[in-house]
Formats: sequence, C-alpha cells, structure tokens
Amino acid sequence: MYRGLKAKNSEVKFLQDNIKRARLQLIQYLDLAKEKYIQQSEQYYKAERQVTDTLSSLHDKREELFPNSLYVMTGFLTGVVFTRRSNILVRSTVPLFCGVAAFKFFLPSTFSNVVFWFDNYERKHQPELWSSQKDLFNKASKMIDQADRLATETESVVGKYMDETKKMVGTYAGLNVEQKVSEKRNK
Repeated sequence: MYRGLKAKNSEVKFLQDNIKRARLQLIQYLDLAKEKYIQQSEQYYKAERQVTDTLSSLHDKREELFPNSLYVMTGFLTGVVFTRRSNILVRSTVPLFCGVAAFKFFLPSTFSNVVFWFDNYERKHQPELWSSQKDLFNKASKMIDQADRLATETESVVGKYMDETKKMVGTYAGLNVEQKVSEKRNK
C-alpha cells in the first residue's frame, strides 16, 4: 500500500511539474505575443500620426475644407459622368483631370502645398524620376516659349502683309483705307 501511495505521489508530482512547465511556457508565449502586439500597435499609431500630421500641414487653414472638398469631389464625379460611355483610358484620365483641376481651382494654396510636398518626396525618394520630370518640364517650357515667339513673329508678319494688302487695295480702288470707320461716318 505504501508503494502505491508513493507511485501516485510521483505521478501527481510529474503531472504538476508538466502542467507548471506548460503554464509557464504559455505565459511566456502570451507575453511575447503581447509585446509584439504593443510594438506593432506603436508602429501603426506612429505611422498614422505621421500621415495625419502631414495631411494637416498641407491644408491651408485659410481655405474652407468642407465645402471646397465637396466641390473637388463633384469635379471628379463630373468627369466620371462625362466619360461613362468612353474607353478605359478616357474613363480613367478625364475624371482624374477634372478632380485635379477642381482641386487647383477651389483649394489653390492647399494644391500648391501638395505639389510642393510631392516634389520634395520625389526628390528624396525617386531622384531619377524627379530629374527626368524636371528635364521634361524644362523642354516643355522651352517649346512653349518658342511657340509664343513664333506666334508673335507670325502675327507681325501677317499684320505686315495685311497692311500692304490694304494699301494695295486702297491704291487700286482709289479708297482711303487708312481712315478709321468712325471718322468716315462723321464727314
């Protein structure tokens, strides 16, 4: 009988030790999971704070956000309505263009802040893309300047030929084409 009691005690002791070991191991795993959860939560909240701070810093406080953001959304949706029966390229670009145009029109300071922020972000994180965009922008600016200059030159040349044609018509027809219409009526 004493032997059976000793065997039961050793079995109980063995069971107690294993349960204690399993419980301590479970507590250790739960503590690790809790630490990991806290660490991930802190990372998430830090990223969320950074995003909200960035968005808050981009908005110009002098501009009313509520009605103007509705106007921007309406601009986007207008683009969606206008292109509902178009191909996929038009349906994806026109609403975006309309929304950005409305954003620039209704929230101009905030739009400038966002453009400046994107420019700095690209400069830091995508320098190759940023430099190629700047080169493209500079080339486009040069082309626009050349087009303006060409338009001005063309206008002066056409004006010169118009004056010569007017004089030629006046000479052959015997008319005074240099006289203004209002002066002709008064005489």
